[in-house]
Amino acid sequence: MDIILSFFLGYLNAIRARRKGQKPFKWALFTVLAFLFFEVMSGVFVMMAFYKGAMTPVAVSDYLFNHPIHTVFMWACGLGGYLLIRYRLDKLGNQQGGGDLPAQ
Repeated sequence: MDIILSFFLGYLNAIRARRKGQKPFKWALFTVLAFLFFEVMSGVFVMMAFYKGAMTPVAVSDYLFNHPIHTVFMWACGLGGYLLIRYRLDKLGNQQGGGDLPAQ
């Protein structure tokens, strides 16, 4: 689910980058990496703050499966990574002139 969501958000930013005259693959890659980075960092935070057990892959995945609010928090942080890249992309000027705002 996480990979599919990150690729979909990367695709959305690639479309936005193409409209801005930027390289779409570069911005899609940045988006996927930012989504996964923020998600992993929030997962580390969740595990440090709330998990009190053995750090084995099976135990951690069972913990996250039994506490879905932590998983939703991790997705929300990943969405924050997408929004960060989208903000950086929106701050770039339009190079093709066909953007969201009219030229003044």
